[in-house]
Amino acid sequence: MKGTDKHHPGLGAGESGDTLAELLRHAPARPRPPAEDEQAVRQALHAEWQQLTGRSRRGRRPWVWALAASLVLALVLLYRLPAPSPGQTTGHQLAQLEKVIGRVTLRSGESTHLMTAGQTESGLHAGQVLVTGAASSLAMRWANGASVRLDQHSELLLDDAGRLALTGGRLYMDTESALADSPALTVQTPHGEVQHLGTQFMTRVTARETAVSVRQGKVAFMGQDSQAATGHGSDQFSGEQVVASAGEELTVTLSGQVYRRSISAWGGPWEWTEALTSGFDADGRRMSELLDWVSRESGRQVDYQSDSARRLAEQTILHGHMDMPPLQALTVASATSDLVAVVEDGHIRVSLVVQP
Repeated sequence: MKGTDKHHPGLGAGESGDTLAELLRHAPARPRPPAEDEQAVRQALHAEWQQLTGRSRRGRRPWVWALAASLVLALVLLYRLPAPSPGQTTGHQLAQLEKVIGRVTLRSGESTHLMTAGQTESGLHAGQVLVTGAASSLAMRWANGASVRLDQHSELLLDDAGRLALTGGRLYMDTESALADSPALTVQTPHGEVQHLGTQFMTRVTARETAVSVRQGKVAFMGQDSQAATGHGSDQFSGEQVVASAGEELTVTLSGQVYRRSISAWGGPWEWTEALTSGFDADGRRMSELLDWVSRESGRQVDYQSDSARRLAEQTILHGHMDMPPLQALTVASATSDLVAVVEDGHIRVSLVVQP
């Protein structure tokens, strides 16, 4: 009798053909694998097929045909399996996504993936491009521990393990947590390359200029056949490295001139970075540690108004996790202690609560 062996629990010839057709009908096409991979699969399947069909000549068991059909299906599915999802990539991982505000577009080759506020702790890989729109931003933790944050209306290419290419918008970097022996991260811009020397800094790129603002430490800027300009004129330094220190900003224009000016380390252009912190894990830590964190994240200096206030800050133990911007976290913590923290311009003045 031809057809299905009604006494065998496996698929019969007709059933396996219908199942195979149904699988192939729903499977989208994908590019062919490399020639050497295709040949290896073909050889392995051919050898298995010969072994199975050799046995079948002796026994003609129906299960042989079902197993042989599965081998054919394996070869066909090699070409018909769904292509990788838009967020997938084959590049090596460079960073870990920590926080998303709004909607951020992630491009991987020809694929596009939309990341939203709920999507965190995702790996970011070499070759991917991050694009932020209005009211959108993100924070990532680089493989060496550095914090990298991207403002709204920005575009950033994750080039390789030590370089990011900012084609537009603003990028903030804090290397305090970076491994001491890790390669220095650089930011490639249309006007030159920015390299940190152990610092907090921000890079802004527009169609007309690139600006590098330094909050702490130093950065080195390697321009492209530029002129270093001051209020008293300009000096030629074609292709040489220029160093900016804390409280300074370098601006490189489209014409290649570099201007230096003094800036504040707090407020204004820096405020967007504060919303992208991952919060402060306060459980079991001291109030003085929170103040240090707020100081670094906001760019403001902590000023204890008395030795007693400093000692109390070092003795006060906090609890819980403060997933909020630094100044808000400071307000919450102060409300449950005997300390008063007043923010005035670039300072956080800490004093004891005045008893009535």
